[in-house]
Order: sequence, then structure tokens, then C-alpha cells
Amino acid sequence: MGADRPLVGAHDASALKIYRDRYRQGIPSRSVDAEENDARILYRVLFTLGGSALVGQGTELAPGTFYRPNFYKLTMVRLISLILLLAIWWLISQFVEPQILPGPERVLGVIAAQMRSGDLLLSQLGVTLARVLAAFTIAMAAGTAIGLLMGRVKLADRLGDPWLIVLLNLPALVIIVLAFIWGGLTEIAGVLAVAINKLPNTVVTVREGRTRARFGS
Repeated sequence: MGADRPLVGAHDASALKIYRDRYRQGIPSRSVDAEENDARILYRVLFTLGGSALVGQGTELAPGTFYRPNFYKLTMVRLISLILLLAIWWLISQFVEPQILPGPERVLGVIAAQMRSGDLLLSQLGVTLARVLAAFTIAMAAGTAIGLLMGRVKLADRLGDPWLIVLLNLPALVIIVLAFIWGGLTEIAGVLAVAINKLPNTVVTVREGRTRARFGS
């Protein structure tokens, strides 16, 4: 905790504790209904004290001040978007050879047949998931360690930041191609390519979380 005091301008441990407690008090922990009800009461008090000169012409809190997402509407929009995608896919497939772009009914038919036979789950999907699991395990382990180091040590953050900028802006296709050129068409090269691609995102997330934890923990 003592190493964090200069970063937040606290002159001693008690001041740092006060800063931390005040910060944590500002984290929303109540429902939107409770917050809106209190805001409506506060608005009425302000209107009583200062009238329109203080809060404007409205005598009540304006509807829509607190955002309430319409989950039904969002779900319907996404469903319509998915149906539109399938329709466009099917329409384009009518004008090209099946070898170039098979229609959705062909693809779904093959998937259903392989699922019934067990080939999809055991020999194809299982292998793919194993590769993904290995790659993400490597990325999470290495990224967490590097992110914690960069979030805690300023020198490590300054040294690693240029690498992060390069890796975050490097297209995944370039990483995959380089991995296969240097490592050959092997399982290890494929796994490492995915791991390297996901590593900078993990590092940034953990680093930012560790930096913010100085205030919230």
C-alpha cells in the first residue's frame, strides 16, 4: 500500500485509506429504480428551493433521464439481423458454384449429418477446441503475469508498452503466416500463433485492472 501513495497524492497511509474509501463509496451498488427514485426526490427539492431558475421549466424529473435498455427490442433486432444474414447468404449462393459458396441449407445439412455420426464432435470439433484451449491457456498465463508486472512496476510498463502497441496493431493473419513460416505447418506453430495474437489483449486488461485496483482495494 505504501508504494501506491505517491501515485494518488496521499501523504500517509491514513490519507490513502480515506481516498480509497471515498472512491469505493462512489461505485454504484443499487438498482436503477432506487437511483431514479432518489433523483426524482432531489429534483423536487431543488425545484422547491430554486424554481425554474435552478432546474428549468420541468416540475418533475424528465422521463428517460435514467437509461433502461429494452431487452426485447434488442433481442428482436439481433434476431432480424441474423435472419437477414442467412437470407443474403442463401441469395448469393444461388448465383455461384456450391464449391465456392455452399448455401446455408447445405452447410447445416453436413453439420447435422456429422453430429449424428459423431465425427464432428470427436474428430474435428474436439481437436479444434483442444487447440483453442491450449492457446488461450498460454495467453492467459503469460498475459496475466506480464500484465501484473506492468501494472505494478513502472519500468516494466515503459519497456513493455511499445511491444504492446506493435502487437495490438499487428493483424492476426500476419502473425499466423509468420508462425507457419518460422515454425512450419505444425500444431505448435498454430497454437502459438493464436496465443501470441491474444496475449496483448490479456496484458492490457490485467495491467489496467491492476492499476485501478490501487484505488479500489
